[in-house]
Amino acid sequence: MGTACSNAAPTPGGGVAAIRCQTQTDCPGALVCANTYCVTAAVAGDAAPATSDTATPGQDAGTTAPADAKPAGKDGDDKADAPGRNLDVSVADVAPPVDVASGQDVSIEPDLPPSDTGADAAPQPMTILEVQSAATSLTCTSPTTTVTTAASVQLESAVVTGDPSSLNTTLWTFFVMPASGPIDGKYAGLQVVVPGSTPPAVKAGHVVALKGSIKEFFCNTELQVALPDVMVTGKLAAPQPYIVPPAKLRTDVAEPYEGVFVRVDNVVVVDPNPKGDDGKPHGEFTVGAIPGLMDTWVSPSPGVTWTAKNPATGAIETKFFKGQKLISVAGHAWYSFGHFAVRARTDADVVKALE
Repeated sequence: MGTACSNAAPTPGGGVAAIRCQTQTDCPGALVCANTYCVTAAVAGDAAPATSDTATPGQDAGTTAPADAKPAGKDGDDKADAPGRNLDVSVADVAPPVDVASGQDVSIEPDLPPSDTGADAAPQPMTILEVQSAATSLTCTSPTTTVTTAASVQLESAVVTGDPSSLNTTLWTFFVMPASGPIDGKYAGLQVVVPGSTPPAVKAGHVVALKGSIKEFFCNTELQVALPDVMVTGKLAAPQPYIVPPAKLRTDVAEPYEGVFVRVDNVVVVDPNPKGDDGKPHGEFTVGAIPGLMDTWVSPSPGVTWTAKNPATGAIETKFFKGQKLISVAGHAWYSFGHFAVRARTDADVVKALE
């Protein structure tokens, strides 16, 4: 755990940090406790500094917070603690302390340099290739949390490769590729996540301008964009997937295809219901070019009809069978629950062979 930040700020005329105190033992060094503040002896007779005009409300050092029931995940609760907050509070923030006599917020945050969040700066122009080939995308350093790697990005002109689908009731997703259409499918796609109760008004083939932040969501690279920052600027024919050998989509080698619209051909079902870390299937299946050799995971998007809930176990299972031949499987490659998978967009993305 980190060390709690002190609730300090510059004092009027004193040039030192003001710290709340009750007794002399609360004040460090040569400071003395006067009028509930630690000040130098030279200004000990002055009135305590006002807090409402000198600092942003924060937290007292050592403040502990109640546990937050909201888990980390795609619920928008992935922001890092702001500078000056108690680093010992690992889950939730608490309301700032209030002076009983005045009713004023009396917490003071430390005199810290302004953080470079990119909120006021012009967004950084980036291509999809630059995003996906960056070291922060290639190396998974935070597999159990979300990390913002670029706070404000203006993405290159991009083409939507599939209609939006829901991640939950307040998050939508779609995928894009460069409008220039690179020949090589490597690093040629990116997942876009849009908070909101209604889906963004984009379709496959729409050319879009996107501004947002780059995040590593449990090691899956994504661009998070506010709905007003999804701008349709043109329309092209719906993009076709890149044909990729199944072996190149194994989890240990699939990173270059993260976010890319891909297709694998002439495969067989290896495991119709592989189990997750919780020991249950979740509507995924695995395929390979050779029977018995698993190369690629396939996961469903909402609305596909090849998954169903097992009434006996409550688990979500597929309707495929081991050894079933498939002409092709298409979708977007993404990293989810510890492995790469091809996220099929609709039923039409899984083409069964005639038996």
